[in-house]
Amino acid sequence: MSGAPQAVDEKSPTAILDWTVDFSGQLRPGESLASLSWGIYGPDGYLALGSGSYAPSRDETRATVWLTGGRPSKRYFVTAKAPQTDSVPPRTLNDYTFAVDVRQT
Repeated sequence: MSGAPQAVDEKSPTAILDWTVDFSGQLRPGESLASLSWGIYGPDGYLALGSGSYAPSRDETRATVWLTGGRPSKRYFVTAKAPQTDSVPPRTLNDYTFAVDVRQT
C-alpha cells in the first residue's frame, strides 16, 4: 500500500458492510473494468473480505467489497489493487485505498 488513503470510514466489529469504488473517472470511452484484487493491511488479521453472497464483485465501472470483523480501536487499510481494463492491450488503473476505523458500538 502506498500513499494516504482516499477516504476514512467506520464500522463496528460485528457489522458486515459494503464499500464501492467508482473507477469511471479513470476509464476511457468504451473501456470497462476487467479485473482487480483486494488487499487488507493493518495491525492484525481480524478484518476480512466477505465471502459467499458477500464476496467482492464488480461491474463495468465500479468494484464492491464487503468487510467483516475487525478489532475495536484499530485502523485497517483496504486497497483495490491493480485494476485492469478490458481494452487491448489492457491498461492498469491507479490503485484505490481507503481506511476503516473499527469502533465498538
